[in-house]
Amino acid sequence: MRMPRVLTRHAVAATSVAVMLTAITAAPASAATLRTSTPAQPVQQTATVVGISDGDTVYVDIWGDGSSVRKRVRLTGINAAEVNHGVGDHPDQCHGPEAEERLRQLVYRKKVQLRALDAGSTSGSRLRRTVLVEQPNGSVVNTSKAMVAEGHALWMPNETEYLDNAALAELAAQAAGRQVGLHDPDYCGYGSAQSVALDVRVRWDADAKDGQNLNDEYVIVTNTSAFGLDLTGWVLRDSFIKEYAFPRGTNLRAGRTLFVHVGSGQDSGKHLYMGETSPKFNNVDRSRGIGDGAYIFDPDGDLRFSFLYPCQLNCVNPSQDRFVLGEVNYDAPGGDSSNPGGEFIKLHNRGYTAVPLGQYLLRFGPYSYSFMPRATLAPGATVKVVMGKGRNTSTHKYVGKPHGVLSNSGGRAQIATYDDVVLDCAAWKAGSC
Repeated sequence: MRMPRVLTRHAVAATSVAVMLTAITAAPASAATLRTSTPAQPVQQTATVVGISDGDTVYVDIWGDGSSVRKRVRLTGINAAEVNHGVGDHPDQCHGPEAEERLRQLVYRKKVQLRALDAGSTSGSRLRRTVLVEQPNGSVVNTSKAMVAEGHALWMPNETEYLDNAALAELAAQAAGRQVGLHDPDYCGYGSAQSVALDVRVRWDADAKDGQNLNDEYVIVTNTSAFGLDLTGWVLRDSFIKEYAFPRGTNLRAGRTLFVHVGSGQDSGKHLYMGETSPKFNNVDRSRGIGDGAYIFDPDGDLRFSFLYPCQLNCVNPSQDRFVLGEVNYDAPGGDSSNPGGEFIKLHNRGYTAVPLGQYLLRFGPYSYSFMPRATLAPGATVKVVMGKGRNTSTHKYVGKPHGVLSNSGGRAQIATYDDVVLDCAAWKAGSC
């Protein structure tokens, strides 16, 4: 058995800043360049880093601001593990001291550029800034990108400071693929259940308005291994710091699935509830690089399973070109409002192998339909997804709406993965793909 790795704070060896140099460096840009991309007032300031709070926050002395008071700056687009600063009784989180030390190596007592699309961007009492470290050749290293690329922080997209969102998401996916830093599944301790595999997906866009339908936003956790898993002591989170602890005694048997809903409800063997009062997972907005992730940590603090969206790497799906949309009946006989069962969308498998329906969503307008995790569609078969209520069979699935939802004036339907890869699209009337 491998023993837990013990780290003394500030004892991390320096890692080359050249990690993916083309991705994490940038030539200096003027504030005027930023100003053309957003109506907000951008800011660019020179500063010296005079202190390190943790792996995503520094103290700086801003040049020429007429003040000797140091400012706290939160790095844009990332979230590192927490460290104890002698306040309270919580211990350092695994990877927290390592992240703090790596950031120290990158920026401490160095001249940096602080940039933001909006001078008013803050995280609580901290300024939210992209922190760029000048190099001898005139280029700069983006510290957020370096920290994510080396696995010292999670990607945490920001809607206001969005310029680096997409690049950070790709770097996060690459770091996860290499299992570096916090993506190393046994760095904090070689705990139990190392042979268990979980498939994690996020239904991040609830039907209609997310804030009014919290329990339609959920994480799907399927045990794909041959062994059961006791989730006591395990936690689930997105890129923000707040964690959901699986209830003591939660046992996910081999082949079974848990649905962890964002809102409130009565826990059962199949459904758990986080008890949040607002949506937790970001909806995808590709224009600003917005997405999110679900992360499951074991009792040792190791990140064991994760799901990042939208897809960043290897985004050609195996069912592309064979799992397709067929007939869309958007105008139900006798009136849509009174006959939701008359609205339907057909999906067809024109391939030679079964399609795992549980990996896909059928999206239509502000709604979507999730297939059960173990559902499949045989080669050459068709499944009819009916908007109304009924009993699911292998050939008919029912969304359960009390009224019609497919607009007669126009719309579109899509088959998509949970990480937003669209396999097929069909539009009618004023709709478009």
